[in-house]
Amino acid sequence: MTSLLAKARGLEKEGVTIYIYNGNYHVPTPTITSSVKDDIILINKVIGAGEIATSDSRSAQPTVHEIAKLVAEARIDDLLSSKAGFTHFHVGPGADRLTILHEILEEYEIPPSKIYATHINRSKELVNDAISLSNKVKCNSGVLVALLNFPILTAEHK
Repeated sequence: MTSLLAKARGLEKEGVTIYIYNGNYHVPTPTITSSVKDDIILINKVIGAGEIATSDSRSAQPTVHEIAKLVAEARIDDLLSSKAGFTHFHVGPGADRLTILHEILEEYEIPPSKIYATHINRSKELVNDAISLSNKVKCNSGVLVALLNFPILTAEHK
């Protein structure tokens, strides 16, 4: 994490505006300080947590409660530091798709706008699940989803 922060600061000296997330695919996620909260509040470049893997064999297979706590911590920091406070999710090709994110929004008081899910175009089913997830609206803002630059896999390509 410290080398990522150093790289971000180096790029900024070259004129690039850059921000980073703390963490990686795993939960608990690594931090620069002792916590997600402290990273976001104390380090100007850190704007949220991630990239947390879900529905992926490379994930640490966290529970819904563990992920909800992480999202809540990043979101609280948003309130205290006026930063984005997102939690960025790497969504893998697993059959669970976005189940854990649906459960977080159904079981916890988490604003959907603080969840950012990427790699959504891995399959048509995942795209449809992302549409369903993004339609879960509280406070007039839904979940952010990203379609990245690779084709939707069809049956003949799998």
